[in-house]
Amino acid sequence: MKKLRVKSRIIVVALAVGLFLIGGAISYAQETETVTITVRTRAKPPMENWRGDNLVLAAVQLNADLEAAGDPRRVEIELIQDNMDWGPFLSEFVLGYGAGEAPDIWLTGHEYIGAQAEAGRIIALGEMLEEFPTFNLIIDGLWDSTRYKDKVWGIPQDAEARPLYFNKALLKKLGWSDTEIAVLPGKIEKGEFTLYDMLETAREAAAEGVVEIGNGFWTRPSNGPDFTALYYAFGGETIDPATGKLVFDTTAGLKYYKFFYDAVQTYGSMGGLGLGWSDAWHPGVSGSKVLFWIGGTWQWAEWAEIYLKDVGGETWMWENFGLGLIPAAEKGGKPNTLTHPLVYLINSQSTHPDLALALIAKVTNYG
Repeated sequence: MKKLRVKSRIIVVALAVGLFLIGGAISYAQETETVTITVRTRAKPPMENWRGDNLVLAAVQLNADLEAAGDPRRVEIELIQDNMDWGPFLSEFVLGYGAGEAPDIWLTGHEYIGAQAEAGRIIALGEMLEEFPTFNLIIDGLWDSTRYKDKVWGIPQDAEARPLYFNKALLKKLGWSDTEIAVLPGKIEKGEFTLYDMLETAREAAAEGVVEIGNGFWTRPSNGPDFTALYYAFGGETIDPATGKLVFDTTAGLKYYKFFYDAVQTYGSMGGLGLGWSDAWHPGVSGSKVLFWIGGTWQWAEWAEIYLKDVGGETWMWENFGLGLIPAAEKGGKPNTLTHPLVYLINSQSTHPDLALALIAKVTNYG
């Protein structure tokens, strides 16, 4: 992949200066160069295509700015965007860097910053950020996900959340009023409705035949980071702030594992583990077979566009689905959720990191 292609063209500008004094027009030539910025993103079509498409649109705006500033450079975007699995996506960047063919802008998970920074494959942005006030629009807390060794290495692009969803129609069948359903997110936020309250409600739903046993509460069907939120709910910690080392709180961990035992064995509420995403899990939660489930905010668009479009899509979902934080483990405790920020990183081999960052600034202008 050749990353920089320069095309020369002559722009002839006729100046009618001193026409009568020198008897003719004066012309001059300005050389411009087209700089190709390669962009690599991972996106699930069609819901996430804007992760890369937005940079294509931003190039038009940036080129207008460059022209106005008298900068001869013009940006052309070479976009590579698909839904490759994360493992091969990472390997592609590492191997591409080794061959000198890695993209200028790489959109990836923030957790890869440390390894790529240590390997010298990405640049720290430092004072470059100060040239673009639009970066001040980013939520302060998101910058923490881009820091490594007290330096900022990326720009947050997307930060989802993983809330607890609930099916309003099923709660109504269980006897809940519209008011009780409407105040549920607030009760969760105040620590008044706990994880065990959820399991008890799910058990009642199964006993009343509102849902099948095991369909009262679902997590993701396979291994993944979402489970950490429940470990946090029981007071768990993952990092020692003094040393930066990973830790496992055995007391919290025991409570965490007991919760899952209770969910399956004691309450008969939890199922869904091991299901396929598209053939069973998504149809289960979107098809009103499950009372409570933990899912991603990005999945809302999937349910609306892929699974529920025929019945009204998002309009139907707002009428039938609710969401809130993941409940606290105990009364008065703190609810939580997780996010997995995606970040734009700039390849240290890029010959035009200033243009790459200027493009990212354009798509960060939320105003």
